[in-house]
Amino acid sequence: MAKIDEYKAQIKAKNTGTAYIKTGGNWFDEKGWLDDYDATPEPVVTRNGKRAEPEPDWVKPGYERPKEAVSADTQQQLDEQLAQLRAQREQRQKESEQA
Repeated sequence: MAKIDEYKAQIKAKNTGTAYIKTGGNWFDEKGWLDDYDATPEPVVTRNGKRAEPEPDWVKPGYERPKEAVSADTQQQLDEQLAQLRAQREQRQKESEQA
C-alpha cells in the first residue's frame, strides 16, 4: 500500500498525463512495488520557454513565519543572556557619558 501511495504522489507531483499512468493490472504485472518513485514537483515552464518555480510561502502576502516552540530552560537561558547584554550596554553608556 505504501508503494501505491508513493506512485500516486509521483503522478500528482509530475502532472503525469492519464495516458501514461499504469493501470492496476500493469502496475502489479510489472512489480511496481519494487520501483523507486520521486514525488519532487516538476518545474513549471511558461509560454516563453522560461522555467518558473513555484513561489515559496514567504513571498505571498500576509505570510507569517511559524513560531518555534522554546522550552522553559532555553527561554530562561535566553532571558539571562539578554539581561547580561543589557547590563553591558548600560555599562558602556555610563562609561561614555563619564568620558
